[in-house]
Amino acid sequence: MAIGVNSYGSVSACEGLVKKYAGSGFSPTTNPTLLQVEGYIDRVSGIVNVLLAEQGNDIPVVDADSALALDEFVNQTAAALCEESNSAGRFFSEKAAETGTFTMIMQEAEAFITQHAQGFEDLGAARSRHLATAWMGDKPIAIAEVA
Repeated sequence: MAIGVNSYGSVSACEGLVKKYAGSGFSPTTNPTLLQVEGYIDRVSGIVNVLLAEQGNDIPVVDADSALALDEFVNQTAAALCEESNSAGRFFSEKAAETGTFTMIMQEAEAFITQHAQGFEDLGAARSRHLATAWMGDKPIAIAEVA
């Protein structure tokens, strides 16, 4: 299996972030396996794409600078999942045990996408619809589509 066409990041970049687990490269015998790492990348990318679509962005984001930022978010998150599979890292923590890894990933991804939605657009990431935004505390929320 290879990572999906709508995914960000790469196995090789993830290997560079967790060399002690990847060795000379993820394989069927490493922990995590190559298949698992590809799955981490695809699933985190899926979460990112859902959140981007909610902000009105076309997916996948193909603007070079925006894609690099998304690659890094996905690579860092996938690397943290690699650490978790080895009983280490930020997802192998008291907070993760309390809230759950998925919830942590969702919160981090939502904050990243929401805080940088305008920056993605300013760099050229395609946005087929624009949303009116209101603020709830310190969190922006989309309230209506603007023509």
